Amino acid sequence: MNIIDWTNRLVKVGSLGNFGVGNIRKIIVHHDAQFRPVGYDNLARWNAQARLHISEGQGRGGIQYHFKIDNAGEVYLLNPLGERLWHAANLDVNNSSIAICLDGYFHAPKNQKPTYEQYVGLKTLLDTLSQDPRFPADQDDVFGHREVAQTPTACCGDTFIGFVRDYRNAKGNVAIPRVPKNDGSMPPEAPAPVPTPVPVPPPTTPIVRRYVRFPGVKHLVVNKDTNLWQFDRPGWDFPSAKVLKKDEDFDAVGQAEHSNGGVYYMTAFSFGNADQTGSPAHPTGVNIVDLSAKPSPAPVPPTPTPEPPAPVPVPIPEPTPEPPVPTPPVEPTPVPTPTPIPNNPYEQWKEVKAVVEFIIGFIKRLTSRKFLLTVGTIFAINPSLEGSGLSDQLTSIISVVVKVAAVITYVIVEGLHDIQEVKTPQP
Repeated sequence: MNIIDWTNRLVKVGSLGNFGVGNIRKIIVHHDAQFRPVGYDNLARWNAQARLHISEGQGRGGIQYHFKIDNAGEVYLLNPLGERLWHAANLDVNNSSIAICLDGYFHAPKNQKPTYEQYVGLKTLLDTLSQDPRFPADQDDVFGHREVAQTPTACCGDTFIGFVRDYRNAKGNVAIPRVPKNDGSMPPEAPAPVPTPVPVPPPTTPIVRRYVRFPGVKHLVVNKDTNLWQFDRPGWDFPSAKVLKKDEDFDAVGQAEHSNGGVYYMTAFSFGNADQTGSPAHPTGVNIVDLSAKPSPAPVPPTPTPEPPAPVPVPIPEPTPEPPVPTPPVEPTPVPTPTPIPNNPYEQWKEVKAVVEFIIGFIKRLTSRKFLLTVGTIFAINPSLEGSGLSDQLTSIISVVVKVAAVITYVIVEGLHDIQEVKTPQP
């Protein structure tokens, strides 16, 4: 295919980065939404668009398409494949796609259509890109701009989007629409395609002769380390879908009878409705020789029923005692208030006189000859404390204390005698 390289012909300021050719997963088709005359200057038209895109991209980049197709169907490469462009209004798509733009205004109010040459150039370019081994995008990955944008857009136009969808759905097997050429003439009608006969394969022996569902689930165990085999091929060389360990449980609902003579038990997950459709959900199973019946579990001794607890005696409430009959209060007998006896000045003087006489008599007794002789006799006595082990100083102190106590005792006895005399009435 002839592609004209104009990667260095248009106005460009830097780059928006590169995501790598190997990451191309989509091919996005656009129109430039500008009226397309019969003849025009490609370079001037596309440089004007480049300047507009630079201003919208904050002064970076250039025209935001990898390919342009003019009215004559010529295909131009404007940016290297794998370079990041802002064209799809979808960041993920921008980082993984090729942008192809056709010159023309393909929706209202202009409602132009691509020229016949543009359709031919586009289909040839899409066929070439979808077969490029450098990236995974193919015919299934061709979309119109409006189909991937995250903000509403009319691109790639109402008169053009149908062809893009037909190309994707038919995997590229789509006819070129019969529209006017760029000069206004009509292209010749294309001959009707002759359908390619589909070869009928010769009859072959089925890999699995039949699938049989069991009346119920068989609870089995793996009797040795083995594999869950993927038996969807002839012979015995099967890949392992999963490693199974000895004594691992295996619940089988059906079996597959393989053409190699082996029988493979299958779980409900693998079997599906294979007995009705002839095709399992997953062609995997375990060879019957690697499975054994699951041993019955040891009987569990019955749990003894505990005896019911002895009834708890319900306490009989004691009868509530009758409330006591209140006893009427007994009024106290009034005590007569004693009539105060008027003070007698003569009686008060007799009491004062008696006290004075007692004090004078007591002083006389203390100064009497008898009292003084008695005190002298007491202090003349020296109690013997020899052999007591006490010191001389302590012995003297004890002697004085004893003598003083004797004097005090004598004074008290004499005083009591005088008091008794005072209290004794005179006849």
